[in-house]
Amino acid sequence: MAVEEQDQETFDEIEPELAELEEKLAQLEFRRMFSGDHDSSDCYIDLQAGSGGTEAQDWTNMMLRMY
Repeated sequence: MAVEEQDQETFDEIEPELAELEEKLAQLEFRRMFSGDHDSSDCYIDLQAGSGGTEAQDWTNMMLRMY
């Protein structure tokens, strides 16, 4: 409403609160992604390039950087 009414004072007042709510929402979304029965369990990942030459090595390196 503050934006629609072009009320800078109200916007400045609620902007920090909005940023805090956005951060809380991001945290809740992240926690929701890992809320299954086995999500607290650890695992091992073994990445091997195998056959495929340079392309396979590049793909394995990308996966290694991701995880």
